[in-house]
Amino acid sequence: MELDIELVPTATLWKIYDLIKRYNPEVEEAVRQQFMQKEASPQTARQPTSKPKKNKPMNKIEQEQKIEQLKRTVQQFERHTSGSQEPMQSKITKIHILV
Repeated sequence: MELDIELVPTATLWKIYDLIKRYNPEVEEAVRQQFMQKEASPQTARQPTSKPKKNKPMNKIEQEQKIEQLKRTVQQFERHTSGSQEPMQSKITKIHILV
């Protein structure tokens, strides 16, 4: 089971923090030291963070459909760059012809 930390309410996060402090106080010291090290290091210009886009796992059928779509896109690109409307031979076939 995974937990998306951004969906956890702030009050719950503070309760978790208090529990960690109570039962494992050395963690608080380690976090404090890491925070101090970050404060001491030079800061780089930060870009505003947006919520990262999450990838939904695909099932087998969706994966096969996506693969076929990508293959068609590559074929269209190859036809466009070759100046021909005929599908190009695969690169493996070309290598065998040259050998």
